[in-house]
Amino acid sequence: MNTTPPHSPRSTIDSPTSTGSSTNNGSAGQPNTQISAKDKYEQLLQVSDSIMSVEMPNQMKEYISLGGQPHDVIRFLSDSYKGYAQMCNLICHWLKLTGVSDTDVSDSLANHLKDIIITKFDPKKADTIFSSSPPQWLDEMITDQKWRSLIYQLSEDHKNCLMLNFAVQRISDAGYQNEIASLSTASTYFSVFNKVFLDSLCNLIKLDEISFRQSLDEFKKVCCQHQHTYLYAQATLQNLIRSNPNAYNLKRISQELENEAMSKNKIVQRISYMMSDISAYPVIASCITALLTSNTTTTGDIIKLYNEYCKVPPPPVDYLRYPNLLEILINDLFNPQKNIQQQHRGKWIYLIAYSTTVTADGSKQNLDDTIKAIEKVHQICQSNPVGSELQSIIPLLMEYINMPVLSMGILHWIRFNLTDSVNISTYNTLNSPFYFELLREICLKHSLHRSVILTTLVEHFEFDMGLDSLQTLEIRKTILDNIVFIFACGFVIPVLDVIKEWASKIDPSLTRYFINQVLDIVEPPYSTEFMSKMTSIIEMINPISSNNENKELVSNFIDYCKQYNNSNNK
Repeated sequence: MNTTPPHSPRSTIDSPTSTGSSTNNGSAGQPNTQISAKDKYEQLLQVSDSIMSVEMPNQMKEYISLGGQPHDVIRFLSDSYKGYAQMCNLICHWLKLTGVSDTDVSDSLANHLKDIIITKFDPKKADTIFSSSPPQWLDEMITDQKWRSLIYQLSEDHKNCLMLNFAVQRISDAGYQNEIASLSTASTYFSVFNKVFLDSLCNLIKLDEISFRQSLDEFKKVCCQHQHTYLYAQATLQNLIRSNPNAYNLKRISQELENEAMSKNKIVQRISYMMSDISAYPVIASCITALLTSNTTTTGDIIKLYNEYCKVPPPPVDYLRYPNLLEILINDLFNPQKNIQQQHRGKWIYLIAYSTTVTADGSKQNLDDTIKAIEKVHQICQSNPVGSELQSIIPLLMEYINMPVLSMGILHWIRFNLTDSVNISTYNTLNSPFYFELLREICLKHSLHRSVILTTLVEHFEFDMGLDSLQTLEIRKTILDNIVFIFACGFVIPVLDVIKEWASKIDPSLTRYFINQVLDIVEPPYSTEFMSKMTSIIEMINPISSNNENKELVSNFIDYCKQYNNSNNK
């Protein structure tokens, strides 16, 4: 077999067409270039486990074409062989023999490889793959969720890497927009952002309240990543709202985005006003801007707003429905320590009633009844009754709880009293049972208020009551009973998140008490998320090893979770 390449140094020198100085230049230049290239491929052949490289067949051909010998190729590949991949396979086989499941072995290996890649990743080297067509292995990685998660993590750490940004676009094109919604890379390229935004929006409007809250944070993150993404998101939402005036879920999403962006830059408020055409009503724009900027009310601004909404025709009611504005007005009216001048009190009441009852077409059918109801409940909250006096008016408050705006007002009143350092001991001993009764009734009738109720109970639980440890323990058990009630109403995951955060901080007996209360009212089948969060809470305090009267209940739950996981891993 003739292994001499057609353009070897010898054939060049002996060529009859090579004469004079041109021959000397060729013999002096060409061999040096060929030797350099040959040395390069020789080094590649001697890299550890080079025989495992997907480029090795081409590298062997190039080396031989440059004058390399086949027996040298064999020697280089055999001497450089370490067998790291085979060692990994052997270790995996040993792990399986010890009883470790295939899934656990595969996950351990994949996680270790991820750690190595994250540590050694070089974005400049990664970008060189675009000197030719994208590699086939990239498409294979995109089809596997584990490797997609690696791409997401790398793209967050290396935002300017061309290869990773391209990979994220390919992932978006493949239909995994829901996975990349939280990535900053998703907002870098409009084509990616647009798909993620539309897909996330279509998903959000279909979710129930709990799922909505869980998905909303990721949606806000991707939309508020840059100024242009926020502006595009709000412009799209406003156009949809104009086409669908009764799309209150879209209005809520728009307001949630606005609140998120305002936490970063107050100029966002002005942008929202421009989109809502509030500039056509300069007095309203000025008053609402002042109220939201200062986060407090002034009598002058309230009077101006009241006068504007008494005109015929009045301005659009939507301008009064900013959540932060309503919260300020309700807090003023139902906080016992807020003293509104009697001659102007009706203006606060009118604005709240108007914003919650008047329809988009201007119908005021329930306005007068709502004003009367707010006046009665306001008088009760301002008088702040205690003990038997409070007990006597509970039936009246129960009647008004049916109205969402009044249930929210009563919530503000209860929240103030349960965290009032001046009267906390009196309210705990005399009023707390009645407050809890009202909270449970609100929880049953208004699902959207459950997050506020949970926040109120959490604040009361964490409040320093200045009591001895036994009294505090009993009060906190009562609070946990009411938190379990919220759990039983369907507010499951938010409650578990709170207890998980508390588990390492509070008295373990309280966590065990919660676990027992929950396991006593639930039964299979359980959701995967519930099992995961509940199991992690149980593991923090290990109630089985303690003096727990419900050990069997806990053991049965853990056994069920293990059986479920084992059946899914097969």
